[in-house]
Amino acid sequence: MNASSRAAVQLTLLVIATFLMVATAPPSWIQQGVNIVSSGLIGLLLYRMTGSRLDGWIVAVIGIIPAALDLVFPWGNSALSLNLVKEAFWLAFPLVLGMRTVVWIFRSTRITYGEIAAAIAVYLLVGSFFADLYQLFDLLEPGAILWGGNFLGTRTFADYMYFSYITMASVGYGDVTPGTPLVRVAVVTQAVFGLLYMAILVARFVSQETSETIIDEEREEATGGPRDSFEAGDAHGGGPAPGL
Repeated sequence: MNASSRAAVQLTLLVIATFLMVATAPPSWIQQGVNIVSSGLIGLLLYRMTGSRLDGWIVAVIGIIPAALDLVFPWGNSALSLNLVKEAFWLAFPLVLGMRTVVWIFRSTRITYGEIAAAIAVYLLVGSFFADLYQLFDLLEPGAILWGGNFLGTRTFADYMYFSYITMASVGYGDVTPGTPLVRVAVVTQAVFGLLYMAILVARFVSQETSETIIDEEREEATGGPRDSFEAGDAHGGGPAPGL
């Protein structure tokens, strides 16, 4: 596995660890402290994955700014205007990181563990983006999301993540429901994306592996030497990596 693929796997594991931390709803100062550190590390890993120092800096700064603001001005004690600024950054973070990761995946010429891990990261980042979007809707219009059962009155970011991921997975337990037409549009959009993403991703990887197999068979016929396409993919990598 080359440097860029290793960075993609590490980035995905860091995203998963950060989301698991958020899901436990720790005290705000712990959560934002972890967010600051993880944002910086994610920016570094994105740089190692794509080879673009600018991408790494942009993602790191977008993630660190709202976390730092939350440390100084906690959510419950901030003015609405400041909360909107923080929400704008939190929306931009998974959006920018996800888009750069998708570009890296589709620029790859072979399937590697890095591409598979990056595809998982994109799925998780889309869920995070919609969680931030639902939080923004609820901030602008209380009652935009109807909370029932044990979720009544909690409204931590972990709750919005829960709503986001069960929506994208098309589970829909019914304990949290959209309360306005705008939120219903967002919910339908996310649910459709969740279905199409898996279908497109599988089709992409299957077609890529098929073409790799054909190319390797032709090369084997020409050179007389066998070659394993998946392991060869790790030798070539999914994208450029800087010298480390």
